Amino acid sequence: MNVHNRLMKDEFRFILLEDGGKPMEPAWREKNNYTYRDKKLKDHVWKNLPYAILCGKGNLVAVSFKDREAYDKYADALPLTLMASLKTLSKVSYYYCENARTKIIRNKKNKHVATIHGKGSYCLAPEKSLTSSSWCDYVFDVPITRIKYEELEAVFDEK
Repeated sequence: MNVHNRLMKDEFRFILLEDGGKPMEPAWREKNNYTYRDKKLKDHVWKNLPYAILCGKGNLVAVSFKDREAYDKYADALPLTLMASLKTLSKVSYYYCENARTKIIRNKKNKHVATIHGKGSYCLAPEKSLTSSSWCDYVFDVPITRIKYEELEAVFDEK
């Protein structure tokens, strides 16, 4: 299994996704989620199927940027942390954050530019494919940083 070593923590949970990115199993928030050690997750990944990180578990929160422009606008205001760049051209940063809520970030033109993935939501898990070329690169392979939710939210406040 190619889960990044910084995400191999027993308090983090993962869910199985269908090819289209939707959860494969019902009740994924409550019971159908797995540690990185779980055989069911390993078998799923071995088949090269997608999976996601269940945000909120272990106080893990993900911030995903929809495009390069959004990343360029906000990245300097965020603390350095583990960050992955996916083939979709989006970037995802991971933080420890207590009481994080999910929030869609929109610019002044009401365009969805980023998402704070808080408790009870999920974000595509970064990993390297076992059978094909890499679909994920680590932009910053550094320890996951702590941030207060209010500080995280303030980065995206448009004045």
